[in-house]
Amino acid sequence: MPSFFNEAIAALRVRGIPAHVVGGAVRDLLLGRKPADLDVTISGPSRPVAVELAAALNAHLVPMDEERGHYRLMQRTGSGWVDISSDNGDLEADLSRRDFSIGALAIPVERWPGDAHVHSSDPALLGVIDPCGGLRDLRQRIVRVVSEKNLQDDPVRLIRAVRIATQLKFRIDDATRLIIRRNATSLGRSAPERVRDEVYAIFSGPSTETGIRVLDALGLLDLVFPEIAETRGITQPNSHHYWDVFEHLVHTVGRAEAVLDRRLRIFDPFIRLVPWGPELDGYFDEVVADGQTRTTFLRMSALLHDIAKPRCSSFDQDGRIRFLGHQEMGEEMSRHALERLRCSRKAVWHISTMVRHHLRPSQMVPVESAGWPSKRAVYRFWRDLEGVATDTLFLSMADHLGARGPKLDLRDWTRVAGIAGAILAAGFVTPGASKPFLLLDGNEIMAEFGLTPGPEVGLLLNMLREAEATGQVQDHEQALVYLRHLAQETKHQ
Repeated sequence: MPSFFNEAIAALRVRGIPAHVVGGAVRDLLLGRKPADLDVTISGPSRPVAVELAAALNAHLVPMDEERGHYRLMQRTGSGWVDISSDNGDLEADLSRRDFSIGALAIPVERWPGDAHVHSSDPALLGVIDPCGGLRDLRQRIVRVVSEKNLQDDPVRLIRAVRIATQLKFRIDDATRLIIRRNATSLGRSAPERVRDEVYAIFSGPSTETGIRVLDALGLLDLVFPEIAETRGITQPNSHHYWDVFEHLVHTVGRAEAVLDRRLRIFDPFIRLVPWGPELDGYFDEVVADGQTRTTFLRMSALLHDIAKPRCSSFDQDGRIRFLGHQEMGEEMSRHALERLRCSRKAVWHISTMVRHHLRPSQMVPVESAGWPSKRAVYRFWRDLEGVATDTLFLSMADHLGARGPKLDLRDWTRVAGIAGAILAAGFVTPGASKPFLLLDGNEIMAEFGLTPGPEVGLLLNMLREAEATGQVQDHEQALVYLRHLAQETKHQ
């Protein structure tokens, strides 16, 4: 148990404050999972207790809902928090207002494990209070709503049901599914930030593809991403695609999960070929924005990468369907979708940039060619996509795997994975950046050509960097000759 949680429990015990740990922390304890946060209810006014505990624990006190007496204690360093609220002297009534039965559980603080006196996770020994049948549903691995009114009072709970089921690998029971479908449109009443956080949790969970399919079955997916609705039934060229656009998007999410799965590299003949090296260990676990990792954003870009295809569809003179420009329009559409969810600017840029460039790795070598990308193409790829180049390579591979379906050809995939590996190996010293050492600096260029600081100097530096990266110039003298020639050409144009 995180030490901050134990300290909060100990502080309550020392002060003799009657309190209960409730909700998800109890559920996670009984499942053998590490709780992400601690939710505590007390019978009297919550503010004085929250203020006293914040001082004792040297924690930040954050009013979450002062009208209802809900306060949060945040650590000054580290993650995790403790929520303090009042049950107004009626714990069972408080539990009956919660969303799902497996979260409507409580344990008295004096029985909560975490010190030398309490070690058991047995519900009976812990004194678990269970007015809504949550223990039975935990055993049966079911997510069941406490009451329909509870979902109507807070519609974000509709999508939370999917998030919990996905994270725990539980099943949403049939009656709850009917209630969610019946109330799906009320999700629009929820704050976008709260919906975003649930969406992030689904995309960072253990089975995002499953979560997306459950969202879709319950009528929630099109409410979160209405752009997705347009992709249903949009056929694609049979030579490259087995699925329609919608199914391709969902399958690509699954493949984005697979290309990062260490276990599949052991026995899956296709995933075994995904290029990987020690430089990538931990890379996709890096937090990028909004507290989310590169893994989460890779999966989100997989769902959004072809959303513009319906709006860009046309037929050539041979009657074949084309989706010209869907990358650029997809960048714009994904940006709008993410901004609607109140994602941060950095998160929006990261995902929408990957959407715009998802075809670029496959376009660096013609399909009919047996060759490899040129040094110039590789350099420009890393230069233009700095920060998301590695991520985009993995999106491109997931896109290929998610397109062919049962027609996936091992020889074809071997070539695709090999090209991705060549780009990866040639393109970075650390993932996401490649900046060759410049043989001439800006001062030398200004002295040589009689220039003053300005955009012309920057242009020459960029051209020199590309020439160095591609091996066109290799020493100081070659660099001078190259730039003189370049300047001469510019003067004649």
